[in-house]
Amino acid sequence: MCTQKMLFVLPGLFVGLVIWSLFAGRGRKARIVLTVFFLLSVCIPVVLTWAAFALQHAGREFIANNFLLNASWKHVEAEHFRKLIKTSRPILALSIVGASVSLLHFIRSAQRQYGEILLFCTLVGLFAGLLVVPVAYRQYYLMPLPIVCLFAAQGLFVLIKQARESAQPWLLVVAMVPLAVLPVLDLQETLKLGNDNQLARLRYVFENTKPTDVVMDGWEGMGVFRPHAFYYFFLHGEFVDRLPREQVDAYLVALESGRIRPRLIAMDENLVTLGSRFLRFVKTNYVRRDVPGQERRTGSEWRKFLKKIVKRNDADWDGSFYFSRDGFD
Repeated sequence: MCTQKMLFVLPGLFVGLVIWSLFAGRGRKARIVLTVFFLLSVCIPVVLTWAAFALQHAGREFIANNFLLNASWKHVEAEHFRKLIKTSRPILALSIVGASVSLLHFIRSAQRQYGEILLFCTLVGLFAGLLVVPVAYRQYYLMPLPIVCLFAAQGLFVLIKQARESAQPWLLVVAMVPLAVLPVLDLQETLKLGNDNQLARLRYVFENTKPTDVVMDGWEGMGVFRPHAFYYFFLHGEFVDRLPREQVDAYLVALESGRIRPRLIAMDENLVTLGSRFLRFVKTNYVRRDVPGQERRTGSEWRKFLKKIVKRNDADWDGSFYFSRDGFD
């Protein structure tokens, strides 16, 4: 329905709109009215959505889960920004050229292009958001990258225009070839990837559980079309760290007492972060099955991950499926 990441578009966009509203010459009042209408068009859907949740007595949860929880998220070091730089160096370099030229032209020109300064402010605001957001995953960069590409195209034309006019078309063709190399290489690597293993695992779940059987899943996606074992239907390590300990303990009590009875547990490293008490429960009450498409980790890989969580003799959780003993056949 929405993504909270879009909030990081608003500060830079708002600055650009203020500059356009106040300094674009005649018609200031009309521009201010248009800016106000734009801000209202952003706020009204959010307010209406919150009101719909509030009518269902979930207004507080809407605010807590969408904003407060994300605001208190624990900072985690990620490699996504380095990957962005590594895979997009030529485009980023050209975008710096294009953005710099646009800014200088805006400052010096008598006829200013406010559309470019609006994009520039939005781009700066999005990259400034990296200083605020605890974890900027790859999808965060989907917001600034279209603007980066626009400025990169402008930067490329600026550089090509430095040559003789007759040579410019040929230079454009020659420049486009190396710029297309990295995307082609990434596409080649992507085409090698398949989902055969995941489909095999899903097929196994569907063939060995009923539609009413509870399936407990970390972040494997194996619980699709089956009742979930937990309120949060997917778990990963960062999220488990944000859950109150009493909530995790209450969940473990529900498992141990039988109030929650998963037929199948798709064990992964994210479920392992629930702790040694959960792992003892699984070892006592469930039987492991090897399945087609199972991706196994080496013992050393798992021991490295688990050594801070469980004892060494428990370090054999390798991504298998675990069926409850009382329902095992």
